[in-house]
Amino acid sequence: MWFHLELKGKRYDAARAGVAVADKVAGPYVYQGSFRPDAGAWPVDVRPEDKDPATSFLARDQASGQMARDMTLFVDEDGTAYDIYASEENHTMHVSRLSGDYLGSSGQYARVLPNGDDEAPAMFRHGGNYYLVTSGLSGWKPNAAKSYFAPHPLGPWTPLGNPVRGTPEQQRTTFGGQSTYALTLRRHGCTRHILMFDVWRPKDAIDGRYIWLPIEWEGDKPVVRWRDNWTLDDLDKLPCDGPGAGR
Repeated sequence: MWFHLELKGKRYDAARAGVAVADKVAGPYVYQGSFRPDAGAWPVDVRPEDKDPATSFLARDQASGQMARDMTLFVDEDGTAYDIYASEENHTMHVSRLSGDYLGSSGQYARVLPNGDDEAPAMFRHGGNYYLVTSGLSGWKPNAAKSYFAPHPLGPWTPLGNPVRGTPEQQRTTFGGQSTYALTLRRHGCTRHILMFDVWRPKDAIDGRYIWLPIEWEGDKPVVRWRDNWTLDDLDKLPCDGPGAGR
């Protein structure tokens, strides 16, 4: 289990990845420690201007490891795992390949869109390509979702725009939610996906809720539309991918 860890008394400044392990998915989990990923490594897509510590958060943190906040994990069909997290003071999303035992970072990572201001990543594979849905940065308030496409988890990543289809308000606020995970579901020889969102309610945090919507397609672009209710039979009617996909 990987998670975003902050140290007591450090407010939101530690920005570390924490790891715990268990023999069963329900636990009990044993804490393994925390760290900043990819210490001493440069991303595969580093640019000359990224190496100046006077102007680059990436260069500032290169020796000690990159900041790791809002995050998710993605495991590809070959078993290779990736940690996707908001880094560089939340301004740039990183995709970091994990070590073979899933307990650390490998030193190989890429940046999704430098200074793109992305968080809340949800990654999935479809048609042999990789897709990423994120949100912008607006604290607890919902904002417009974003989506990206790449031929490989380490990029290069291309923006696809807002995946929400609906009213201007729904597009502006992503139905009041923020992306959290893309669930891949295999049924009847087909692979389809469900996009999940957190619904934050800061005035009553215990009442936070979720939105689950089936991912539809407009050509090569993943999109979601509001549904008051739906079933797996409705999902089965959507175009599908072959049996191989990440999880």
